[in-house]
Amino acid sequence: MSTGNKVWETGPAELVNVSRLFNDQAALPWMLASAAIVRAHKIISSRVAAVLADAGGLSMARYEVLGLLYGVDSGELAVRELKRASFLHPPTLTYILDWLEERELVFRRGNREDRRSVLIQITDAGKVLFEKATIALGEIDFGLQGLGKDDANAVAQYLGRVKRA
Repeated sequence: MSTGNKVWETGPAELVNVSRLFNDQAALPWMLASAAIVRAHKIISSRVAAVLADAGGLSMARYEVLGLLYGVDSGELAVRELKRASFLHPPTLTYILDWLEERELVFRRGNREDRRSVLIQITDAGKVLFEKATIALGEIDFGLQGLGKDDANAVAQYLGRVKRA
């Protein structure tokens, strides 16, 4: 096995091992990048999940849906727009919307302009919970503790290039 392409010599053991096993593979840089992202996602997700659970029983997906609604001026989006923006499967989104609606964080109403469509609107209680959760996540740097501001911006820039096919 060649050692000419020393992409990962130090770092998480899993990635060092992958680097050694697949050192001669042309796709190694992308394999390592993908593995590093998945690993980071798991670490960040566990940190964020603990904070969101304490901030009102939210999951990341519930928080994201509230954030999408909070982020639009009208505070409402059609279900299909939420699905597209959140990348959630329809049954998962329905389950999340049911959970949020039961807690009066959102409400559903028919769309007068398109009767086939349902609009979801964030309530005042939903806005308050989203703000509370956002403050709590900010206290842990959204799960990215140890990453400086410049590094966080660079990660956002690089990963922002990944587009949905």
